[in-house]
Amino acid sequence: MNWELIESECLLDKDNYYIINFINHAEEMSNVRDMSTKNDIEPSSCESVYSFMTKLHNSYKNLNQINKQFRVDYPRIVCHVNNIRLKNSYRFLTEFKHTKLLMCAKLLCTQSTFFPIFSILYDKYTQPFDDIHFSDYSDDNHVAVDFKIYSEKKMHVTLKKNFRIIKLIDGDISVLKIISVKIIIMFGKNKYIRYCISECSEF
Repeated sequence: MNWELIESECLLDKDNYYIINFINHAEEMSNVRDMSTKNDIEPSSCESVYSFMTKLHNSYKNLNQINKQFRVDYPRIVCHVNNIRLKNSYRFLTEFKHTKLLMCAKLLCTQSTFFPIFSILYDKYTQPFDDIHFSDYSDDNHVAVDFKIYSEKKMHVTLKKNFRIIKLIDGDISVLKIISVKIIIMFGKNKYIRYCISECSEF
């Protein structure tokens, strides 16, 4: 996938996540300024919600691939829709039956959603060190996905996933940091997308 990066601002939210704001329109770039943080998380961003979802959609060859990936990834996530845990993908599809958001919802349940931020963080923490690696926090590290449906065209989505920065020394693994990533996307009249990042030491 080709993801174009634009400038953004990095802020601190109430839960001590560093917010990387995503701008809806490229022409707004001139109004955005970079802000340093005590955690030294470099500001990075992606394009508009529309462009983000379009590129996510186009990363699959056809609808069958999207549906197949959705079925494969759904058991790997912990999904809530309007505060109700949905373990069954059929129930999930039923919740979106009367909306125009089903395709977006299915795409956001796939692991491809984290590709842009994974790439950014991978470069930030591993380059140019050959012995530093960026990986999942654990084998059972499920993505938490929370959907709030407000109308047939409006919803709020929050995705959370943990990663770790590890160092390999003579085959031994040392965990340097735990990185928690939160993706917040709003669909509707006022669209926006944010990446929120929190990091802490393992010890």
